[in-house]
Amino acid sequence: MTGLTGLTGATVLLLVSLCALSSTQEEKAALEVNYPQSRVAAAPGSSLRLLCHVTYDVAQCGQLRAAWYQSGSPSDVELTDPSRYVTTVNETEDGARRRRVMTEIVHVTPRDEGRFQCKAECKDGGAVGHFIQVTVGG
Repeated sequence: MTGLTGLTGATVLLLVSLCALSSTQEEKAALEVNYPQSRVAAAPGSSLRLLCHVTYDVAQCGQLRAAWYQSGSPSDVELTDPSRYVTTVNETEDGARRRRVMTEIVHVTPRDEGRFQCKAECKDGGAVGHFIQVTVGG
């Protein structure tokens, strides 16, 4: 314990807390959803692409489900209508699995205005990304 001589109780507690926080963050890395938080303006009739990247540990997650949702009331709606949305999924592996989920709103209408979010779920839980705010005008 010679490396910790001269540290006060509060400093040692802070170091232990940081180590515990670091350990907890490493455990949470089994599933992450990443993309920039943004606001997007789209003209009616144009197309709009929503892109997210999901990184996950196959051993901890098992099978993964990831998709884009539009926030709504009473619940969020998955973007699955093939007449309105085209979703492309690519997956790579370089130590961790990375899934790229791109959903294109083929023909933007006023009902597409609102908040969108990418969500991922696996056997050990789920993760969500930031909201993307879409405004439709033109």
